[in-house]
Amino acid sequence: MLELIMTDWHFEIWREFSPVSTQKIEITKITLISDKLAQFAKLNVERLKNHEARILDSIQSGKTPFIPVTQACTANNGGIIPWKTLVRFALPNRDPKIARYRKAAFKHWRENHLLTFIPAAGAASRYLSGVVKFVKEIEKEAPLLAKITENIFNCADPISITQQDCKSLQYFFSQVKINQEMTSLSEKIRLEKSEQIKADFEELASYLSSLIETGHAKYLTSYKKQKPEECESEFKINNAEKPWFYASNTVNSSRRTQKTDSQLTQIRNNSPINNADEEENISLSHVRLSESELVFLEAYAAAKIIVRQYVKLPKALVPTTLEGDSFLFLKLTEQIALFSSHKNALVVPANMRQLFENELNDNRKRMISQFENIFDLENTVFAPQWMKKKVDTLIGSWDILEQGPELSTIRFNANGTPFINDQGQYSPVAAGHGELIHLFMDLAQKNSSAECMHIRNIDNIIGTTEDRASELNVPAESFRFVRESLEYIRMKVTVILNEYTNLKISNSKSEKIFIQDLELQKVLRFLLTLVESQLNPITLESIESDITNDQFGISPDLVSRILGNIFHWPQFNSTMSDFEMWKKIDLYLHKPLSVFGVVRKEVGDVGGGPVFAKLPGGEMVKICLEMPHVNAEDSEEYFGPKGRATHFNPVLVFFELRSHTYAVEPDGKNGKLIDFRQLFDDRLWLLASKEFEGHPVCYHETVLYELIGNSATTNVIFVEVPRTLFNPHKTIFDSLGQDRKSYGFNETLKE
Repeated sequence: MLELIMTDWHFEIWREFSPVSTQKIEITKITLISDKLAQFAKLNVERLKNHEARILDSIQSGKTPFIPVTQACTANNGGIIPWKTLVRFALPNRDPKIARYRKAAFKHWRENHLLTFIPAAGAASRYLSGVVKFVKEIEKEAPLLAKITENIFNCADPISITQQDCKSLQYFFSQVKINQEMTSLSEKIRLEKSEQIKADFEELASYLSSLIETGHAKYLTSYKKQKPEECESEFKINNAEKPWFYASNTVNSSRRTQKTDSQLTQIRNNSPINNADEEENISLSHVRLSESELVFLEAYAAAKIIVRQYVKLPKALVPTTLEGDSFLFLKLTEQIALFSSHKNALVVPANMRQLFENELNDNRKRMISQFENIFDLENTVFAPQWMKKKVDTLIGSWDILEQGPELSTIRFNANGTPFINDQGQYSPVAAGHGELIHLFMDLAQKNSSAECMHIRNIDNIIGTTEDRASELNVPAESFRFVRESLEYIRMKVTVILNEYTNLKISNSKSEKIFIQDLELQKVLRFLLTLVESQLNPITLESIESDITNDQFGISPDLVSRILGNIFHWPQFNSTMSDFEMWKKIDLYLHKPLSVFGVVRKEVGDVGGGPVFAKLPGGEMVKICLEMPHVNAEDSEEYFGPKGRATHFNPVLVFFELRSHTYAVEPDGKNGKLIDFRQLFDDRLWLLASKEFEGHPVCYHETVLYELIGNSATTNVIFVEVPRTLFNPHKTIFDSLGQDRKSYGFNETLKE
């Protein structure tokens, strides 16, 4: 029997890091993973055993070998390209004719060679965590409230409570202090344009207040009893026709609410109920709730409705506007009106492909009716039938991919043993966004014309105004220009290496190898504008002089200095021959280009971001690092509210799917597929801890932006983008009260 030792368990996040290398991690032969249970859940057994070994080692040893941060990436040290520099780089010429040409060329590139990748597999549980915690804490102290509301949700008969129960609940209400966010829930729900959510809330709040003040009350809607399972089957996502916790509803919600308010007024005034439809006599008040107590009760009712309605949904399907628009609907709208691309890939939770396909079909109907200008949908998959042209000319089609068992892990107990659910099975869970890198190869192979990928977060809603479009085009254009420049350099380096290899030229240090090409000079001078303001005058003057001096051509040293300052390559050994230097440059040029848009930190911002760090093997890298991968001191020094890091959070990412598209080989017209297996290393991992079904659990997690945002495996550039492109929604309070106009969709969608 394997003895497990529990050390210093924290209900936050454990971290572990093993250096990226070609050596395989040593896995203990003792394992508690059951092949049978793993195969039943269609999980990868070997990967689960790797995850188990790392988790056990972390728990047993208590070791936390963090990644030391050596310096924050800033505009001063070249780690981040400032916004003004980026704008000059992307828009260097103001000639109207050239501007029109470049605009058309950019549109052609987007719609023929760019694939947009949108992770949407996240659950709404984290988004609603504050509200869920509020409900749990209330019901822990007042279990009678939970019993009353569950009675309604299970379609059971109305219940009565004693006078003592009423007074106990009132006393509890009077003692509880809640913050402004929670008290605002009911106010924000009343602003919703969805009659369903408002009716649900008003029904529950009115029923609870009436029950507590009188001891018993009837459900305030047309009602007939059904079995709980039949009642549960009434629930439908986005069902706007009936309050979801009632078996039937034929009474107009506004009339119902007015009736309820009238009854409550009479009850509080000890007046008889004047209603011919009511045969049951309601007793005199047991208690009288004060205004503050009613505010609390409404906050609880609002929180309960929100949790019951949305907590089990994917976050992408949760409404985020007063008009009831989901994150998915707004992201679809942005992709059409703001940044159309050749194809879009949507990653959804396991076993939810059909649900999202249905949502896409429903959203198509909504778009046809909601777009201000129907012709904005022309030639897209969302266009009405009469507007569509040939199928093969449609742009912006959507592929739905699942983050299924192959990209999942299992939950472990706090002591590192596998968590077993009530059915005696493992409990699968998505193993983090880092696993999505395994989908890139399949996407690239299925879309042969797609050369690049644009990664957008489902919850970063920026609107569709012309200003946002202009801002978003700057990092996109910059990526395109850098990539085109790299592609030209890749081609010239390949040619010179092939030429000298075939000629069997000596590799001695005295053998000088130059590339004589005026276009290469222009390309290098163009790329230099990205970092020239960050170089010291002597270095800049030396580089510019070498570019201008074309007596011998372009040397490998010159190329390494320019590209090395942009991508932060390690310095080359001074004893290397020119041929060895060109080979080294070629090796670095095979790494895919990755451009991360980051935002400037403001007071109070906390989060990981771009830094220079030292891997355990001693390798210095530029990396988009997560906070759990640094120790407490570095976390406070760099990522805290007053930390040294000037920027944080990747807002958007552009990434190569193929390189060497200018290859001289006859079969190289589509370029070389990036080998994404070389980019993935699941030893760069986090041990995330949660509470699941009342138990503390943990699981193995990887982060996508760390894997494709480090200079060890990619040619990564961090570029500054405006804060207006950064509008994430981490909690429901970021969404409440927002409408289409406040988000910037009023130019595209009808109000």
